[in-house]
Amino acid sequence: MANITVKNIPRRLHEVLKRRAVMGHRSLNNEIISSLETATGFVPLDAQQMAFDAALMRHAFKGEALPEDIDRFKKEGQA
Repeated sequence: MANITVKNIPRRLHEVLKRRAVMGHRSLNNEIISSLETATGFVPLDAQQMAFDAALMRHAFKGEALPEDIDRFKKEGQA
């Protein structure tokens, strides 16, 4: 199996991946592999998993997003 290193992961993304790993009873590595498989179409989308992921994201973000917050989130996602 091949190995890769991913650098400069945005903090919020890392937190979400760690939460998803804990909730799914998986290691962080296995959570990342699962996410990559889904993102590339290697595994068909699962509506229940998508709902679960959305609930995690809602839980991770509390409060109201101001326009400058949204711009910052977009920039962080592109990093």
